[in-house]
Amino acid sequence: MTHSWRLLTIVGIAAALTACHGRNNSPSPTAPSPPPTAPSDTLPVAVASVVPATEEPIAAVTSVQFDGSRSRSNAPGGITQYLWDFGDGAQASGPLVQHVFNASGTKTVTLTVTDANGTSAPASTSVTIKSLGGDGLPPAGPCPDPAYEDFSFAESDKWHAQFRGHTRTYSLKQFGSVLCGRYTDTAFPSLFSWVVRGSVDSSRRLAITAKRHPEETTVIATIDATVSSFTGTTYGGSADGQTLSYYRGGGGGMPPSTINSPHPPHGLSDRQEEPGRSP
Repeated sequence: MTHSWRLLTIVGIAAALTACHGRNNSPSPTAPSPPPTAPSDTLPVAVASVVPATEEPIAAVTSVQFDGSRSRSNAPGGITQYLWDFGDGAQASGPLVQHVFNASGTKTVTLTVTDANGTSAPASTSVTIKSLGGDGLPPAGPCPDPAYEDFSFAESDKWHAQFRGHTRTYSLKQFGSVLCGRYTDTAFPSLFSWVVRGSVDSSRRLAITAKRHPEETTVIATIDATVSSFTGTTYGGSADGQTLSYYRGGGGGMPPSTINSPHPPHGLSDRQEEPGRSP
């Protein structure tokens, strides 16, 4: 009887020790693992550029194309969204887009790409927009009348051509596709100051008409690639049928000495020297 009691006691102690050892070796609770982060080589890379062109864009009429197709992402699914911000309140989407800027100046355009993981990346590019005359507030009507009393013109607003020893000058302001201004002739600066109306279109075609009732003269021309000159045909007036090249003032390509001829040389026709005639 004594031996049996001792045996039961030993067995009980062994069982208790085994249970305690098992509790001490059980795994402790662990904190949840952080979500995996995308490796750097899968983050999207935005690449924005202006599509190369041989002609500088003209405000309000030239459509500028932008290319984001070289943007990339190694994430499965690649780039899923292209969002362009043109900085003038307008936006567009897609790898290739076009936009017309209504005002001149250097414009910063931002492209934001988003990949299939929802990760975004930006890139910027810039483009310089030209105008045919300085920026100004749009007139209440097609053009103020007379235009030369409502505007002051910088030298860069002026386009000069030589004809029979005179300097013919069109001073222009551009409002969208509408042109307003005045025409002067160095032969008779106080008399030859005519109101000018005109327009320019997306093909860079310029049409300007100088008028002083009842006569008028019109120039139809094409703006050059750098927006520094135009060459066209004159209809009406003393230069009727003549093809003349006009150069922009303010270093636009014509030496200053060629635009300072205050008086016509001797030997010009009576019609050219007569103040009342068309320019």
